[in-house]
Amino acid sequence: MANQDVIRQLEREYMWVRTMQEARKELGLEPLDPTRLRRFANEVRELKGSEFSREAYDAVVQQMLIYGETIKSDKSLQAVFAPDHLQQLWSNALIEFRKQGTEITGADGQVINTTTIPVTAINEELGRFLNDGNKDTSVFYVNRDDMLQYMDVYASNGEYRNYAPRATVNLDNEYNRPTREQSANGSVKIARPDIPAENEIYTVYGWYGKKTEMGDELPGLKSMMTSLLSKEDAVVMAEIFKDREIRSDRAQYIVDMLTQLRVEGYAVSISDVDNTYMDGQLNVAVGNDMTLRLYDEHEPQYVGRVHTSTRSYYWQSDSYHRDREAFDMQFNPSVEDSMRLIRAVTGKDVSRFDQKQYAHRKQSDVSAEFNSRTNANGASYSNYRFVDIVLDHPTMTREVNGEKVPYRYNLYSTPRGNSAKSISFITQQEAVDFLQTQIDLARQAYTDSIQFEELSEAAKIVARAREVMVNRRYTVEQQKEAWALHDDAMMQVEHLYDNRYSASQDALFKDLVAIEQYMAHPESGLIQLTSIPNEDVTKELESYIKTVANGVESSDEVFETLYRQFVETRVGSYENGFDPSIVSELGADEDRPRLMFAVEAAIKRSGYDQSKLIGNNMMVDRLRDRIIKFDPETARTLDEVLAEDPDRKQYQTKAMLRVLDHLSVDNIENVEIQIDANGIINYAYDRPDIFVRGKKGVMQRMSNQIGQVFNEDEYGIIHTKFGGSQSFGFVPGYEAYFTPGDIAKIEAGLETDDERRSRLRLRSYEQAIMAEIDRNMVEQKQAPYLGGRGDDRYDNFVDTMGASSLNKVYRNQLQGFKLEPDYVDRFLELRSEDELKANIRTLRNRVRFPNEYGTVSGTNFDDYVQQEGFNEAKLVGENLRVVDTKWDNIFDPYMLGSGKNQGVERYLVDGAVVQADGTVQVSDGWDNPYSGKTERDRVAMTKQEAFKYIDYMPSDRQMMATKQALVAFQVTDPVGVAFMNFGGWTYDDGMVISKEYAEKYQVPVYEDENGAMRPQMKGDKQSDFGSNKGVANLVIDRNMSEEEARAQGIWKEVQFFKANPELDVVMGPYATLSRNNMSVLKMARDRQTIDLVDPLHGDVKPNAIGFMPMMVTDMTVDKKSHVYDKSDQAKGKGRSVSTLLLLNLQAMGAKGIINEVYGNNVTAWADLREYALIQGVDIDRDGNMKIGYHPQEGEERMHFRVSKDKSADDFMKEIANNGGILNLPFPLINKELDRQLLQDSNEEKVKGHAVRALTRDENGEYGIPILSGALRRSVNMMRDEAVLHDVTDHYIEIYKRAAEYLETMDQLNELRQKGASQKEIDEVRKRQAILYQDAQKKYDRIQATLAPKIDGPGANGKYSHIRDKITSKKMGNSATLVACADPRLKINQVAISKETAEKMGIVEGQKVLGWRDPTWRTGAVRSFEVVIDDSVQGFAMNPVMDKSHDGDFDGDAYGFIVVRSEEALKELETVMSHGHNILNYGDGQVEIDGKDYYPVFVNDGMDMASSSHAFKENGKDDPEELRKKATIMANDPSVSRDEVVDVLNEYVEKSLRSDENFATDYVDLTDSQMVMTSLAKIVNKKAKGKAGNLLECAKYEGVDLPGVVFDTVNLSEKINYVSADTYHEQNVDAISRLLEDVEKGQLMDVLNPDPVSTHATDKDRLAVQYATATKSDNTGRPGTMLQDATATFRNEALREAMEIFYKPTQMTLQIKHNAVQAYDINTQFSGNGNISCLFLQGLDPNAPEGTPRNERLLTKSQWIKAVDAELQSLGLDYNPTHLDVLGSALEGQNGIIRSLERAFNDEASYFNKLSFGGKVGGKDGGIQALVKGGIQEQCLFRDEHDIDRAVVPNAIKNKSVVMARQDVLVQKQNTFEEIQERLVALEQDNERKLTLTPETVKPSEPIVSHSVVTEAPVKEVDYELDL
Repeated sequence: MANQDVIRQLEREYMWVRTMQEARKELGLEPLDPTRLRRFANEVRELKGSEFSREAYDAVVQQMLIYGETIKSDKSLQAVFAPDHLQQLWSNALIEFRKQGTEITGADGQVINTTTIPVTAINEELGRFLNDGNKDTSVFYVNRDDMLQYMDVYASNGEYRNYAPRATVNLDNEYNRPTREQSANGSVKIARPDIPAENEIYTVYGWYGKKTEMGDELPGLKSMMTSLLSKEDAVVMAEIFKDREIRSDRAQYIVDMLTQLRVEGYAVSISDVDNTYMDGQLNVAVGNDMTLRLYDEHEPQYVGRVHTSTRSYYWQSDSYHRDREAFDMQFNPSVEDSMRLIRAVTGKDVSRFDQKQYAHRKQSDVSAEFNSRTNANGASYSNYRFVDIVLDHPTMTREVNGEKVPYRYNLYSTPRGNSAKSISFITQQEAVDFLQTQIDLARQAYTDSIQFEELSEAAKIVARAREVMVNRRYTVEQQKEAWALHDDAMMQVEHLYDNRYSASQDALFKDLVAIEQYMAHPESGLIQLTSIPNEDVTKELESYIKTVANGVESSDEVFETLYRQFVETRVGSYENGFDPSIVSELGADEDRPRLMFAVEAAIKRSGYDQSKLIGNNMMVDRLRDRIIKFDPETARTLDEVLAEDPDRKQYQTKAMLRVLDHLSVDNIENVEIQIDANGIINYAYDRPDIFVRGKKGVMQRMSNQIGQVFNEDEYGIIHTKFGGSQSFGFVPGYEAYFTPGDIAKIEAGLETDDERRSRLRLRSYEQAIMAEIDRNMVEQKQAPYLGGRGDDRYDNFVDTMGASSLNKVYRNQLQGFKLEPDYVDRFLELRSEDELKANIRTLRNRVRFPNEYGTVSGTNFDDYVQQEGFNEAKLVGENLRVVDTKWDNIFDPYMLGSGKNQGVERYLVDGAVVQADGTVQVSDGWDNPYSGKTERDRVAMTKQEAFKYIDYMPSDRQMMATKQALVAFQVTDPVGVAFMNFGGWTYDDGMVISKEYAEKYQVPVYEDENGAMRPQMKGDKQSDFGSNKGVANLVIDRNMSEEEARAQGIWKEVQFFKANPELDVVMGPYATLSRNNMSVLKMARDRQTIDLVDPLHGDVKPNAIGFMPMMVTDMTVDKKSHVYDKSDQAKGKGRSVSTLLLLNLQAMGAKGIINEVYGNNVTAWADLREYALIQGVDIDRDGNMKIGYHPQEGEERMHFRVSKDKSADDFMKEIANNGGILNLPFPLINKELDRQLLQDSNEEKVKGHAVRALTRDENGEYGIPILSGALRRSVNMMRDEAVLHDVTDHYIEIYKRAAEYLETMDQLNELRQKGASQKEIDEVRKRQAILYQDAQKKYDRIQATLAPKIDGPGANGKYSHIRDKITSKKMGNSATLVACADPRLKINQVAISKETAEKMGIVEGQKVLGWRDPTWRTGAVRSFEVVIDDSVQGFAMNPVMDKSHDGDFDGDAYGFIVVRSEEALKELETVMSHGHNILNYGDGQVEIDGKDYYPVFVNDGMDMASSSHAFKENGKDDPEELRKKATIMANDPSVSRDEVVDVLNEYVEKSLRSDENFATDYVDLTDSQMVMTSLAKIVNKKAKGKAGNLLECAKYEGVDLPGVVFDTVNLSEKINYVSADTYHEQNVDAISRLLEDVEKGQLMDVLNPDPVSTHATDKDRLAVQYATATKSDNTGRPGTMLQDATATFRNEALREAMEIFYKPTQMTLQIKHNAVQAYDINTQFSGNGNISCLFLQGLDPNAPEGTPRNERLLTKSQWIKAVDAELQSLGLDYNPTHLDVLGSALEGQNGIIRSLERAFNDEASYFNKLSFGGKVGGKDGGIQALVKGGIQEQCLFRDEHDIDRAVVPNAIKNKSVVMARQDVLVQKQNTFEEIQERLVALEQDNERKLTLTPETVKPSEPIVSHSVVTEAPVKEVDYELDL
């Protein structure tokens, strides 16, 4: 708009505003404030469509002007708006607007025109800067010349803010231009039109704002916060502020603080803080251990306060003010004030005595003043006032010596929280007494948990049953019956187990059984105990048992002796040593709620001999870490340290100097600082003792510790020295973050590269350590006041945690690389020192961004950056997964983290330098000695010769190879390598190595304490420097005898190695075609090549052996393979049967296996009920839900009652190891239940909702459920992470409130009896209300704390109790084994070692269930027949069978479980067998002889295709015909499945093991031409790859080919890496023609056989990085759809849903280098993508924009057609029948397709809603679904036939047990008596008992094994019988 047009617009607006306001004045009405004026003007604009001409004053506008108001003058509306009068007002306004000012000459000689232009509040551009803070001001004035210049710059998109015109507001008369006189007397306010004035305060209406009755939009906090909050934080903010009116200055403070915190690099989160506890508060988590109060409606003076776990920090006014509390209420801290406070808290600003003190106050010589307070323990705490960190009040002053000075604020701190309360012990004896008490309590609680009496009874029954099971005097039927009773008893034993101590209970139980068996048969002489964790005690007990066995009739006495030692060695005693983790868990002390901290402090305070502590778990180790002692014997002083390190380079030196900085303040004297050999700093100093009355100058000696600090060794590795847990070495790296940028530019993609780079900040390890020292020193200097009172109180206080206070940096914050303690020694034994130094230099440059960056700034960056509100994408500003060229010479382009860490983890190049402020100085580049060019810099490691060809492979291989080089055990010398097919052994990444190679390059024995080494074996993983990684499938002894070789079936393989003595490694020839890592083939021929002698075909393969180094990786087979027996399961170990695997078992109809896996899982169901009861809903044994608690038959829960005579400590002891019901004198409300009941459409129900929402017991009395003690104290939360929470503390607080409530009831009765005043009664009632409200808040927190068990973290259903513990189950007799290929095996066999088989409890020929996670579809699960092969450490399978498992042989691990039940074993033979599942129904059909068939699940590529080609070439019968035959047979249901398998075995054996599959495909390494020709031959055989793959190989090889044109890039332009190559189609055609030439016997026409550079560009590198990242970023999208579909249609379309969504999921996982394909998948599955639209919304994605939703709905046929088109566009082959079934399931009753979400809500069972639903999105789930189901009294399952009922344990189905933990019941459940009676009856059944002839009778052999005897069914033996 031209300047004159702007002036005219301002003129019209002024005249209109002036006229309207004058009209209101004449009508006796107040002028409109700026907000209402703007709103009024907007309504007129919308209504009249004019620019405020005189014609816009008709009757409608006149009525709008006075709407809702009464005229208060004699004038009428018609008179005021009469045309003549209106004309007069209009003319006056025009004259005012056009009034000219004079010209004056300024001090600089320039002429200034003083003419000003009025700007009104209704101006859309500038009017907003007038707000309601000045209600009478609707006009301000700007200098005319300034305004014109401002508009010119604005119009040209310049930095107009720098040209904001000078502006003034006339406070006397808004319509008069300000005069100089007014300026002098203060009647003129100076303002800038781009910034609101500070004192303009207006109202912000809640979060969303609000509409007035007239429809006006009033501002909300959300509009101010859009660029600052994450979605999660916004949800919390919306809840806090939803209907709250906020002052604008306080709202602005919130915004500005969040901004500044991010600018200074603090991690900020609102959702991580519990903001629900106090109404009207907003707290934000800042960094690691701080929260900041951003808003407080009721106590605004608390805004700006900082809280740590131990102290609160705040500004407080000078104590001399007469009304300090009211005075403080007036103080609103600025952002800078709050940041000063944070800097003081974190120690960045050390408190010094360098500020002026006011004259009236004597200058103090202390830096902090103390106000002593004593807590319940008698501990003394202190408030501190930092007298030299001050602020001045902005307005309030006082007079000092005749001068006005501001009132002063000081920084204060005060103790808070329970940590300090818990760790304070007045005397040493108090600490001793505390420990003794807690140990006694823990022993009693532990004894209650173990249930020794029940286990003893069970042990006798089990031993008795086993006696029958092996005794030949009983019939097979009797033995089977005994077996069943044995299993029943074992099931009941498992129900006795406490999840905290199940491993200990299991070990004790097995020992009891062993003792019982030994006592019956002492002649065996064998007894081995495992439950006593003390070897000496164990030996004594075993000797004792053998001694008394013959002289004791009953085992009871022996049991008791064992149990006493069991408790003594596990819990312990004060005298002999105790386990602090168990004592911390099971003790109880009301006054010390943080019991773990209290125990630690007491150990240290009492001087307890720490060597006596017992226990070996992680918690004990960490405790030993925390209570590590300073060792004065090894201590060095600061002076000694400085003498050894004069340059002050070592971390310990710097740390000691930093401590000295904090002690260098005016009131501290005689400082001494030492450090011991463990890196613990001990410091001491004198400070004034102000409590010694009348004695000035008395000093108190203080000391404390801080640690641990570790120096680097000569290589730059830091070695920790922890007190208990495993120490390690690490190389420190950097934490990285971005400071905020211009979000508008970032959202628009306009931020420049320079701007982005300038925002990068790095934080070093040194900075992290120093920051932690700063923070700890601030708090340590505020330790409790310690003495000077003439008693022994605190001889001298040492912070309990001080000596280990820095260790969190190493465990939690450190972004370095962890190494084994002996890393250097191991490395130098196997690799060179130069390699070590290069690796360490590289590791030092490791950089890690916050994980949140990767979540939203990955391949979906474009989606996230456009989302409403703040997320890290708007901070990062780009797709972090790729390292584009803007980061050249800063970040290495090759080395990135993998998976979710891609791009989040990076490496600085060797020459980059991190500055003190965290910015990075760019490297000057690197002179590459291999190319002779100056290139962009790299990390040190990739500058080594091994990576000279790194540019000749794609980025995914670069990432893997560089990462592997860092961790490899060793790098070999150049060894002889051939790339060829080799009888099936090199299939899918497998390798064959020579015995010499295996013995020369040994690997460590896994977990060997002595560091023993062993030769490599099958399953150990190798890698080359191009990241061709694979396991050794075979180790060849080339000197093996022919007889032995033929016996093993490897004669051909041995002959090859004998004929080629320099051959050490054989790899497949196929991988390069898909990986394009031509660097490997270049490196293999870099030194030399030799011919390969082919002994089978009698010829020579020219230059088929090259020489290159290999990496022996750290992924050894014994490290990755684990076998679990039953005892491991009790310890919480075992291969997990996951929820996804359960889906497969359900889809395959394996009910027997499901029953065996889940049929005994009673405890998990009992726990589900416990968690549901907390939320106000009960679940019965049929799965029915109901509001309230309803006892099951035989159930009586423990009740705990509130009593004035029972202290909270007594109550705490009562519930320490128990649960039940706490009866209360008042009702508490179930929050979610209350919310839902109020929304009920039934008015009658709503009226009675309050009664239903209250917590009651089974008798109708008020009461709340107390969670089982086993679940409450140390909870196995999600993913088996032990988490301590405050549930017990909350119960205690509720009890306290209830107890006081009872007292107030007595007070009320007394008051009424004595006729007290209503005021007195009201005071008590008020107290009652407070007590009740406090109790309700605590119960709310209990429910909120435990909600994740139902909701899952974040309420997104990702984790929940059902999915973690009910549909997932860890199994004994299971294994996780690394896969190897063995082509000698049949397709349905696996080979394992005898040792593995024995531990799993199986024998050769038995079937096991095997699978590879993730089991996306049924092809991933199979039963296998076991073959014993002791050369296998993991397991071996036929290589062609990896296809159905989506596996290969590069280290993949499979799961295996053993099943025992008759039904499950039958299913292994049928529904789970290979024959039954041999057809791949998920893919499209294949054509054979003109007919379509479903294909078989056999990999027919690579060796199979090559072999087929060789057979045909040699004129032999093609084995491919056997595959076709098997396919046709498999598609015929009348054909036996065994026959199909037999034909396939014939096909596989013929293809893999014939001469035609040895060296018939190989790579000729002569030069690039021969390499390309070799690869072309493979393509032509259809063994691997197509023309496009060969084209990519040519690109990376750098060869020039006829008709092929490779793209180049212009680095000065932005690279579009998700676009196809320009000449791709043309190049593919050219390659196809070259392939035809090769087919005719010609060589590939390579124009440059020895290329000197690659054709791959940065575009290719970035494209591959993008494609690789897509795998980790987007696999979850189709996976989520699969989850929703299978949860919804579990009973209708389970297999079909799995197969349909498997396709895109697997496609995403298989993306390698194709960024275009990756982008398509991203787009299709994004929130607005076509596939997402079809499945998640059920709408037509191709409808024109703007099409109404009802016109986008689809019928089933339309939907199938649309889905088909999208799947086809992605190149996905699928089964149309599956899509049809899924479409039918999604079809609603109206014939329209529903969204998955709608279908889920309609049809998913509550069981699945609790598993997969949640608050996020629109899916029912979590607590909401649970409560909804309870209100409606629904069942967890859809009906009695629901497929999920199979996971309900048998004992619950048949109602033989109560769904409850033992510790909540009065009468414990015990069914052993019934089993005992049945067993006795069995033994006395003389009619069926057998009698053997004397000569065949042998004494029965007792079972003394510690594994449960369930290995195999008893077989009938042909004895000579005498009935």
